Amino acid sequence: MRTDWRNRLGGYDLHSTADKSFGLDFLSTGKLDHIVLYRPGTGAVFILNPARQAVVGVGDPGSGFGGFDLSSPADLALAFDFGHTGHLDHIVFYRPGTGLITIVHAATGTAVFTSHTGIGGYDLKSPSDIGLAFDYGSTGKQDHLVFYRPGVGTIFILTHNADNSFSAVYTGSTGIGGFDLMSPVDRVFAFDYGDGHADHLALYRPGTGIIYIVALESGNSFSAVFTSTTGVGGYDLSSAGDLAFGYDYDGIGTPNYIALYRPGSGAFWIAQQNAPGSFVPVYAQGAPGSGIAGYDLSSPVDRAYAFDAQSLGLLNGIALYRPGTGAFWIAVRQS
Repeated sequence: MRTDWRNRLGGYDLHSTADKSFGLDFLSTGKLDHIVLYRPGTGAVFILNPARQAVVGVGDPGSGFGGFDLSSPADLALAFDFGHTGHLDHIVFYRPGTGLITIVHAATGTAVFTSHTGIGGYDLKSPSDIGLAFDYGSTGKQDHLVFYRPGVGTIFILTHNADNSFSAVYTGSTGIGGFDLMSPVDRVFAFDYGDGHADHLALYRPGTGIIYIVALESGNSFSAVFTSTTGVGGYDLSSAGDLAFGYDYDGIGTPNYIALYRPGSGAFWIAQQNAPGSFVPVYAQGAPGSGIAGYDLSSPVDRAYAFDAQSLGLLNGIALYRPGTGAFWIAVRQS
């Protein structure tokens, strides 16, 4: 199944090259079935329900959401389980290079945490800072925040405490699990390596073939359970434009496959772990290729992420979009 919006998705036109998107559990149902679209530097943010109607609609120019004004082109956002409920029903807004971070309860639009000096000891003073939600405790809850600084080696994992503060449960200055995070192109995503939880970190370096998957060990250390310098599952990671994310290919509710793609080339790949330390492709569209589900991935600005397209509590949908053009597609694997 695929759905194609080329003009206005719930009233959001996607006509800016700055536009970004991600999935959100707006109703705290355990379903990442709402779409967040936002435009850093303008204050615009929309949240769309499964019928693709806006439940939050702040146009351009706008004032942001939950007290975070989205006035900087550097602003970024992600979904987060703030309340340890198992629901990614809060939005973390942050401004790399400034220390500013705000966490907003999505359904009410209320800020529940704000800081101008970073979070949990991580100062957010670099323009390259990137964050993600992570299941640090293997609880099925992505209730920890990871912040890292590619090119420097810094990475923190933060927990939300009962007094509404954040503190670090892990800090690293030379990367994590043997991956040094010393390249400015390094990227990280949460991944289920086989235990049913997104409690591993996958770290990769586009253009080099390097990818690591690291796991939490005793003593609060991380070690690599998978390393490669030639990509993963037949995908070579040889382009500086390569991107990847965890994907629920089988529709079992956990991101235990790796989706990789190369914007501008049509390449899209899905790799499955078929044995410890071994991955094989279950979908392979190399470069030059034709993308996936009719979305051609022919533009270097194309982006994709896993999404609960059918409101089933699964991440077997893929949202694909092209900022600046209005194009937004949702693809779902047919079993």
